[in-house]
Amino acid sequence: MAEEGESSRVDDVTEEFRQAWIKEQLELKEKLVVEDDLAWKEDGRPSFVGGLDISFVKDTTDALAALVVVEYPSMKVVYEDYQQCTMSKPYINGFLAFREVEHLVPLIHKCKASKPEVYPQLWMVDGNGTIHPRGLGIASHLGVLLGEITVGVAKKLCMVDGWSHERVKKEMADMQEEDKDGQLRAGASYALKHRALPLHMREFLFRPVDLPGGKVIGAMVRTADKPILVSPGHRISWKTAVSIVQACCFFRIPEPIRQADLRSRDIIRNMKS
Repeated sequence: MAEEGESSRVDDVTEEFRQAWIKEQLELKEKLVVEDDLAWKEDGRPSFVGGLDISFVKDTTDALAALVVVEYPSMKVVYEDYQQCTMSKPYINGFLAFREVEHLVPLIHKCKASKPEVYPQLWMVDGNGTIHPRGLGIASHLGVLLGEITVGVAKKLCMVDGWSHERVKKEMADMQEEDKDGQLRAGASYALKHRALPLHMREFLFRPVDLPGGKVIGAMVRTADKPILVSPGHRISWKTAVSIVQACCFFRIPEPIRQADLRSRDIIRNMKS
């Protein structure tokens, strides 16, 4: 999502901008809710889940913001929308929201106005939530900004206290060791079986990501050989976030984000041909 199209220079962002962004993150964090404040309390599950992603045109700052809504739990796509955009800010680790949120918000507003009958009760964002140096990644930033329930899903660990690449590798090895009997397999069959497991049997498929004081801010979730990082964005607990992400996986990446990524990349390929 964030590491392509890096024509903008990191050096162009002054220390003054960085400090202003940090200040805004800390202010938004004061409004962050990481407990379940769910919009589907009556029937116990969401009806629709949204996926948000941005795909880049290689070697440029041009991109395509994507929004896909799937029916839950079937994962059938019921709505999709896209918006061409140009990134005016570079990618800087820890500040992804300041580059991408402005391009996602209009798509969300448009969905709410034009298709309220399929408007999601929860949004999955390609990027971190509370697994973030200041506890407010793009999923949390977007959730607090709009008051929406959001979940962050990332492929790479955003460095936080107590978690090094070495620890991540060890946790991954431990997760694979627990599956040494072959109960679950990698790839699509792994995720499909994973999705079918009852909730009480799913715990061995993730590892909590905790801070040195013991506070859990998310989890490494093994939906394929390589785990993904799942964390609360806003108005949801880490355990509920993990449970819903697990239920949305046919492959490594949950379907709402996976479909947004695949479909936006197809559009970009067609635009270039």
